[in-house]
Amino acid sequence: MLNKIEQQATNALDDLHQCANFDQTTAKIIAVLYLSKKPLSLDEIYKKVGASKTNCFLKIKRLENLEVIKKIKEKNSKKIGFYFEKNIDKMIFEHMNQRYRTLLVLTKMMFEKIISKYNINELNKEELEQLKILKIQHKKINMFIEKFEKLFSKLSKEIE
Repeated sequence: MLNKIEQQATNALDDLHQCANFDQTTAKIIAVLYLSKKPLSLDEIYKKVGASKTNCFLKIKRLENLEVIKKIKEKNSKKIGFYFEKNIDKMIFEHMNQRYRTLLVLTKMMFEKIISKYNINELNKEELEQLKILKIQHKKINMFIEKFEKLFSKLSKEIE
């Protein structure tokens, strides 16, 4: 079961984690690992969180895949522990970076797909104007991507 501080941390982190599409159990797992001085086993986590072992395992695997938490094997033991790297600014930065890169790439690809699909000789005047608007927006998104890359590169150096 969560202690008072773990519960408060879970509540405080809940809004943040909802932005990242994490549910309450996932928020509890993160809070427990964030406040732990040492890596915790799956048994320790599920007992504190109050969810089933299977549910916790699935949430932990997702967090591992997202590189939010790390798994380590204890020396001279088969025991596996999980921990949350306490560098929260780096974690938030990486999450934002990944989300925005995905959004920008998808937007750029959407414009490119539409623009490349049409032969300008086969379009009427209205369609040509619309295609022109798309080309302008495509150019703007490319310029924004360049600015984004420079900004995030600078931020990345400052965070590390």
